[in-house]
Amino acid sequence: MEFAVSAPFLFGLIVGVVEVSNAVNQYFVLSRIAYEGTRYGTNLSGLESGVYDSAETFTAEMQSRVQSRIRILLDREGFPPTTRILTCRCDGTTVNRCFSPSDSCSTNEVRVRLETQSTPFVFESAGVFPFSFQASGPYLYTTEGS
Repeated sequence: MEFAVSAPFLFGLIVGVVEVSNAVNQYFVLSRIAYEGTRYGTNLSGLESGVYDSAETFTAEMQSRVQSRIRILLDREGFPPTTRILTCRCDGTTVNRCFSPSDSCSTNEVRVRLETQSTPFVFESAGVFPFSFQASGPYLYTTEGS
């Protein structure tokens, strides 16, 4: 009798722990990929200044290389192809906006922002939960091509 009363509560607790740990795992993997993309971008000579979105077409070759590297890592970890990749390189000479109107970056740095949605592991009908992660690092080249 007592087990019949407590079993649904215990089952719900176990499912909740699994869901939360799955979301935390996805967040940590996303953060590792963002840091890896930032590290890769900081070491590329000739990285173009400005903001680049994976949902748009652009001709910046080095920014494209950074986003391709990030996409490979996202695919390897099983993130959906709809995961949005934003890359930004601030040139350090002008104050430009990276990812939002209030986001200024006047230092010479590289930023990567990843935006995706997490689907619950057990109860997929509960919907999706959006989350994102941003990483930044100093750009190692002070002038283009050096």
